[in-house]
Amino acid sequence: GNEWNEKLGALPPKETAKAKEYETKANDYFKKAVVNFEKSYEVTPDKQTKQQLRKLFLRLGETEKALKYSDKKNADLTKIKIGMLKSEVISLIGLPDSTSTTKTNTETTELLIYLNGSINLDSTGKVDYINQIK
Repeated sequence: GNEWNEKLGALPPKETAKAKEYETKANDYFKKAVVNFEKSYEVTPDKQTKQQLRKLFLRLGETEKALKYSDKKNADLTKIKIGMLKSEVISLIGLPDSTSTTKTNTETTELLIYLNGSINLDSTGKVDYINQIK
């Protein structure tokens, strides 16, 4: 699957048909991997296999199945309001699963990524967008 992901990432933006083909092939490999990881987890339920299953299900867009293999629960994003500071967000719903930073010539923004959504922080560190996955 990762090989097709790399090919997908190397395509120019105008190659949408090829991109769709590569994405489908990558997902086919990831779906096959899920079957093997699930069998392994049934025999030996270890933390690494559990994490890999969660990542695979998230990659495939299957959030509910990913929750089954997550130690974390859905964050209550309804508590978050536009204009809140990052520190307020973390104190209310905890640390994000991961973060992503985007730098442009004029500003740097940060994305806090949770299992069930994401929160965008503007260049001043305040919430300016909330995306909840249902």
